[in-house]
Amino acid sequence: MRKWMSLLLAAILMLSLLPASGLTEASTTRYIVSQNGETVNLRSGPGTNYSVVTRIKSGTSVEYVETEDGWCLVRYKNMSGYVDGTFVVTALATATPKATAAPAAKQAESLAYITSQNGKPVNLRSGPGRSYDSVGTADVGKAVTVLERNKTWSKVRVDGRECYVMTAFLSAEKPDITAAPTAAPTQTPAPVVKTTAYITSTNGGPVRVRKGPGTSYGVAGELSYGTKVTADEVRGKWQHITSGNVDGYVMQRYLTSEKPDSSATATPKPEATEENEVSIRAYIYSENGKSVRVRKSASSNGSVLTSLDYGTEVTITQEGKTWSRITGSFGTGYVMSSFLTTEKPEAYATPEPAFKSYTAYVYSSNGKSVNLRKGAGTRYESLASLDVGTELTVIGESGNWKKVVAGNETGYIMNTYVSETKPAAPEEQTVSPSWIPATGSRVYIAASRNGAVRTYTSAGSRTADGKAYPVGTPATVKAVQDGWVKLSVGSTTCYLPLSSIASTGAGAIPNSANRLIYYLTGSDGTVSVRRAKQPESNSLGAFMTGTAVIVMSRNSDEGWAYIQVGSTKGYVDIDQIKSRP
Repeated sequence: MRKWMSLLLAAILMLSLLPASGLTEASTTRYIVSQNGETVNLRSGPGTNYSVVTRIKSGTSVEYVETEDGWCLVRYKNMSGYVDGTFVVTALATATPKATAAPAAKQAESLAYITSQNGKPVNLRSGPGRSYDSVGTADVGKAVTVLERNKTWSKVRVDGRECYVMTAFLSAEKPDITAAPTAAPTQTPAPVVKTTAYITSTNGGPVRVRKGPGTSYGVAGELSYGTKVTADEVRGKWQHITSGNVDGYVMQRYLTSEKPDSSATATPKPEATEENEVSIRAYIYSENGKSVRVRKSASSNGSVLTSLDYGTEVTITQEGKTWSRITGSFGTGYVMSSFLTTEKPEAYATPEPAFKSYTAYVYSSNGKSVNLRKGAGTRYESLASLDVGTELTVIGESGNWKKVVAGNETGYIMNTYVSETKPAAPEEQTVSPSWIPATGSRVYIAASRNGAVRTYTSAGSRTADGKAYPVGTPATVKAVQDGWVKLSVGSTTCYLPLSSIASTGAGAIPNSANRLIYYLTGSDGTVSVRRAKQPESNSLGAFMTGTAVIVMSRNSDEGWAYIQVGSTKGYVDIDQIKSRP
């Protein structure tokens, strides 16, 4: 019996001397090597079915974390990912000068010695890779015959048996065995202490349990706030826990030794959240190939920061079930997680939508002719120069451009130069110092250029009353005196010189030739001009009913018109403009 126990203890001691592939070694620095010197893929998960995060050059140093199913989790620059373990070594072998051997000549046999940084025996394998079976071990200092030396793995003969060993474990000089560490074989791992803990979170919501100590691992499940768990092994900021059939890791900040009071938390949110940082390369994706909005907060009510085109590359810095935080040249913002993919999407083939053609006209705010281009963009050559008022047949749309037929030519014109209504002939400017409006008549605030016009406190005064109105704002004449007019603008009384009013809305707007003039109409006395064609879009300002505006374009099917009020340009409901004051 004693002899059997002695043999068992000896076997256990020998096993403890072997390097374990799944345990973190004393040094976390490793090197990426490939037999042919090509780059090695860094993947998002432990397998070839996971996406490629980046490629690492052979010979590059990385930070080793752990090994899973033959794949090494490493950190490279600001990224984390998995590399096939056959490409990860603990040290770089000294290169043999290429000039000493002809390319096709067989390598000469040479003598070498087994070495290792920790003094432990080294695995011998049946083939050049960790995926091959171990055929034994060789102690540090063991003499071997090198049959074929390669950059990563070398073929050797040990005690008459041919096998493979990593080249990094071969030394031309016999190592000093007495200097090898002796404490490691006798060290006993600290026992893992199991404790009772409870799930906690700042918002009272559930917490995700990961299959490994990091957000790159899959989700093993979710545990509700206050759930009792058994906690044991600690891996950095993460701790291993079990609860029922859920087995995995959570961040230590989500564990507490005392059961939390559920009444002291806010109403649990439906989604688990994690505050730790990640760095994942991703791309914008949408099923219809359209751009995706980036918001300032993780909510559909958040302000729009920008819009990113289909396929735009971004970096995910915080990954969530519904919303994810991303960074790019635009700064930092949030998009719905369903609009992100780690695989670069193929170019989206836009289907040709059914389009109903209609008649329109060339329009420009300055009355100048407009270019008809060969394609939908200013980089395309001009096919013709079309005068304002030229009749068009609109046969399609492409972004901010319309595909049109003009005479015998087919081409593209920007949306802002196409109007469904034929531009009206210019109205005469009736403003002059000799023009005296009648008391009680309607007039319009006028100026020599678009913008806002300041009003004054009294006739002949140059003291502004702190108010300003866009050109085209309607007013009622209360009195006229010495070249000045007393006006009522809404509920406000103010003064302007006669040269700053006009009898018509078109006359109030400078350079009104070839401009389509309409008037705002609203049930509550004002009309809001929106930044986009959406009722909930940000308002650029509220303007008085009756104000004369320039209609840049309008679309009856969408129900919106693009207008200019003074120097403000935006969108209004098409029912909020009319052709007469």
